[in-house]
Amino acid sequence: MGVSKKHAGKTYALWILLAEAVGGLSGWLTRDGVKIYTESIERPPLSPPSAVFPVVWVVLFALMGIGAARIALSGPSAARRRSLRLFFVQLAFNFFWSIIFFHLQRFGFCPSLAGRPLGAHPLDDPRFNDLDAKMLTSTL
Repeated sequence: MGVSKKHAGKTYALWILLAEAVGGLSGWLTRDGVKIYTESIERPPLSPPSAVFPVVWVVLFALMGIGAARIALSGPSAARRRSLRLFFVQLAFNFFWSIIFFHLQRFGFCPSLAGRPLGAHPLDDPRFNDLDAKMLTSTL
């Protein structure tokens, strides 16, 4: 049974908005810490301008939402439930990383969050490819 384009569009919009809301809230909560951090560090000569980072984060969270939507549209299964749980774990890692790093300025703690355990993101799970392939073939 295929998914209608209208339903798929709403599903993508929902997941992208959820991911962007989490990223936006994290950014909003850390705005003062980011300002303090960027004013206090010596930037390497090849580092990108500060204006690049918000754009990259918006794209990152949108892509996370797209990935979650693709999983959600794959149809009910144990692999789908596990992958969506892992998506929420990864979303929580991304949310708390900025708060811990910029707001609390716990710089030593964050590399452990950035180097999250393998499997904490749905795309780390080889079964995601099976879910994604099934979803794609059912819509073609």
